[in-house]
Formats: sequence, C-alpha cells, structure tokens
Amino acid sequence: MPAPAPDLSHIPAVPGLPLLGNTLQILRDPYAFHTGTRDRLGPLYRVRFLGHEVVAAHGIDAVEMVFLNRDGAFSNARGWEMIAPLFGGGLLLRDGAEHRTHRRMLQPAFRAEVLRRTLRLMSRRIEAEIAHWPVDRPFRFFWAIRQLTRGVAAEAFMGITDRRTSDRLGDAFLAELDATAAPIRTPLPFTRMARGLRARAFLKDHFARLIEERRQGSGHDIFSELCRLRTEDGEWLDAGTLTDHFNFLLFAAFDTSTTSVTAMAEQLALHPEWQEAMAEEVAALKGDLGFEALETMQATERVFREALRLVAPVPFVARGVLRAVEIHGVTIPPGAIVSACPGLVMMDPAIWTSPERFDPDRFAEPRTEDRRHPFAWAPFGGGAHKCLGMHFAMMEVKAFFAAFLPRFRIAARAPAEWRRLPIPRPTDGLRVTLTRDRPFQRRPGRDRSSGLTDHPHRSATRPAGSQQAPVGGD
Repeated sequence: MPAPAPDLSHIPAVPGLPLLGNTLQILRDPYAFHTGTRDRLGPLYRVRFLGHEVVAAHGIDAVEMVFLNRDGAFSNARGWEMIAPLFGGGLLLRDGAEHRTHRRMLQPAFRAEVLRRTLRLMSRRIEAEIAHWPVDRPFRFFWAIRQLTRGVAAEAFMGITDRRTSDRLGDAFLAELDATAAPIRTPLPFTRMARGLRARAFLKDHFARLIEERRQGSGHDIFSELCRLRTEDGEWLDAGTLTDHFNFLLFAAFDTSTTSVTAMAEQLALHPEWQEAMAEEVAALKGDLGFEALETMQATERVFREALRLVAPVPFVARGVLRAVEIHGVTIPPGAIVSACPGLVMMDPAIWTSPERFDPDRFAEPRTEDRRHPFAWAPFGGGAHKCLGMHFAMMEVKAFFAAFLPRFRIAARAPAEWRRLPIPRPTDGLRVTLTRDRPFQRRPGRDRSSGLTDHPHRSATRPAGSQQAPVGGD
C-alpha cells in the first residue's frame, strides 16, 4: 500500500484545476507563476504539479539545505520520482551510499584523458557541421545547434557517425524529454508519456545490444569507456545498470548543451562587443584547439556563465523529505516533496548587481559576484549530486565557439522570448542571420562592460524589465 500523504495543511496552497492542479500554469510560464505566488503567499507554499503535491521553497538558504543535505533528510530518488518511469536507475535517482558507489564507478569515464580524446573528435564534427550553415539569410539557430549537438553526442558518447542512426537516437531522447513534462502521466495511447516510454524501451534495447561488442573493442567513446568499467569487486557493470546510467547521461548531455549555446548566441547578437572579445581570444589560440589551450578562453567562459545564470537549463531541484525538516520556520513532514529555487537565487538582487542585465564581467576580478555565496551560481547543482558532466559541457561550448567565430558573426536581433519547460528554448527557434564580416569593432581603451546593460533579458509572456523568478531540479 502507498504511504499516506503527509499533512501539509499548515502550508498555504495555490488553487488549481481538478486533477491537473497548477501544472498548466507552471508549464505556461514558471517564472511568472512562482514570482507572483511568492510575492502573494511568501517564500513557502504548495502547488500541485505533474500529479504531485510539491512544497516550493524560495531563497538561498533552502538551496543550500537541499544541495548539501548534511543530515540526510532529503532523497533525490523521491524528489524526482515523477520522471522515474523515464530515467529510473540513473545517477540522479540514486541516494546515499548507493549514489556514492555508482558515482565513483562513472567518474573514470570523464577523466582528463577521455575528455582530451573527446575534444579532438568533437572539434572535427563541429567544423564539418557548421561549414554548411547558411550565410546572409535567416535561419533558426536553436534547431541547427540541436542537430549539431545531437551528432556530437552520438559520436562522442557512442562512437556513432551514421547520420540516420544518430537522428533516430536523438528523436528518441527528445520523446523522453518531452514526456518529463507531460500533464497526463499515464501512458495512454497517443500521449506524450506513451511516446516517451516507447522511446526509453528503444534506447535501452539499442544500448544493451552494443554492450558486449564495446567491451571487447578498443573504442574511446564514452559509452565504450563505461562498458569496460568494473565494480569495486572487479565485476562488469550489469547491462541493466549500465543502460540506465547511459540513458540518463546522454539525456543530460544532449539538450542542456543546446540550451547553453543558444542562450550565448542570443546574448552575442545583443552585445556584439562580447562577440569580438571572444573572437580575439580564439584568434590568440593560433589554431591550437587542444585541451589546455581552451582553458585560456576566459571571456568565453564568462559569457557562458552569465548566459546560464540568465537561462538556467534546469532551474528546479526537487527532493523528497525523509525526516521532518524546518524551512523558513515551517516544519515540512516526512513524505513531502520540496522544490528549491537555484534559478531564482541566480536572479537575486541581494547577490547580483542589476541581475536582469547581461554582464559577464560580474564573474571577473575584482567583482566575482558568484563568490558571494557557495550556491549563488549553481546551474550544475551542488553537493553530492553536482553534475558529472560540468567540465564536458564547458569544453563543448568552447570547442563550438573556437570553430564558429573564425567563420561567422551573429547579426543583431531583438531579445528572444523563452519557453522554460521542460528544457528552455526560444519560442522562435532563435532566428538569426550569420555574416562573414565583423559588425562591431571594439575601440581601443573602451570599457567592455559599458553598454552591456542595454537589453534586459526577457522570457516568454513576461514584459521587459519584470523580475525573473524560477523556482527550482539538478
């Protein structure tokens, strides 16, 4: 029998629809919904989302509490049980000693020498793809970069170079992703959840058929590396565990990279002086796109960090409550689900100067606003569940712009409207025009930070200048 629902009657609730609760309101515009609710009800309230009652907890203290989980009061697996049918068994949905054991087993697949080999492969693939991108006519950048990252992920993670196979895998991952935010959680015929579960079955079957071949081979893609990993007892990882892990890892690597590069491209169109700053450091590489050379791309890294601050790929962190905890002076009983808000923290004016504005120099000395609190900037999560692929993501972004900026510039355009869930994307696909010439030359001695605050960042259905307020998963 399922455990009885916890008593949350002492926490204010947001009225919602029968069965669906607040799901449609949150999916339509989670930032506006949670900002308005916080202003009306305070920093702690409950909503009904995707069939679960969830306690939304705003503020950096709540983020720190759930990330660090010092006394083991929170469970990732219970917090994310709404996506367990799609990504169950992945690292995100494991807790405690089991999580630590599996994380240690997976870490070698992301060691430096593996990333170096992956970078060479990735750079070659990026160069080949962008060579065919259109010039001097509009195209939808988001969909082009999604196609590119799909191919990069298929080759870098699985050693697959065939376009048809990588497209089939990519379509399956998109079906899984789409199902994570499906309002109807039962896999009825023709629903998003049914398509997502069929996609999971297809992917796991595809991975399982490759395992023995990859164990006997000498491939250096990440899937091959994982297939050759052994447990602490010297045994192979069993096929079910391996496919569960890889299903989640490839999902995590796929669309978050698409979002990150797209968010950067939007800001470069709005702030061309940063395009030139990044292009100058790429030119200084003199064609050296090695692992250590990319580390020198500090302007690119600051733009990356600022873009993720404004467009957090996953602004919600959900946790199940195992033992009673106190948040904002209110006791949350065992069995509840808490959703903390790292996205909102990254827009908090108490931490960030003019948080609505694009200003990558906030990450540079002497300002270093991100160091004002350990979790001021946390798009990759924190604590024991901090993203394993964080360095991979940074490497992929730098490799892309190292190949892109010697060829192209992004012409100016208006700020994008963003759909936030399940993974952020611009509603127009970020329609841009690429040019071969430099539309802006930074004048000597000009302060690069001046003029960077002319364009507030807007999200879907929210007017320019309103406060952004995501509520928070890692």
